[in-house]
Amino acid sequence: MQGSPKYVFERPSYSDQQWQATASGLNRIGKVARENGMYIAYHHHMGTMIQSAAEIDRLMEMTNPDFVHLLIDTGHAFYAGDDALAITKKYASRIRNVHLKDIRQNVLDKVHQQKMSFLDSVKAGVFTVPGDGVINFDPVFQALAAAN
Repeated sequence: MQGSPKYVFERPSYSDQQWQATASGLNRIGKVARENGMYIAYHHHMGTMIQSAAEIDRLMEMTNPDFVHLLIDTGHAFYAGDDALAITKKYASRIRNVHLKDIRQNVLDKVHQQKMSFLDSVKAGVFTVPGDGVINFDPVFQALAAAN
């Protein structure tokens, strides 16, 4: 379930110091949440500092698994050129939320060809409901079920 080819458009990026501050802040918030019977889950997202599998990996490595969990977003993973199934399997024990978005491949191809911004791609309809695009959700469901 590999995503589209990597497409890089202008977006902010973290310095090492900002990565540290982000991880530290998430750990603090996550600890408070756990002390109060709640969980936090980070949502990776196109156009932000944490959109790719490599950036998800870095965040997960820098944060406490007891305090910081992951929201897996199938559409954003595919759009970023990554494999939502591989991310799901790798972080199954930390996934607390799932966003099931599908991708219209013809729109994503147009996004790449025209070097559209993320906002313009959304307006063009790159995301759609499950079953209306190219993502196969069954393996993701199976991986989530296997991890309870």
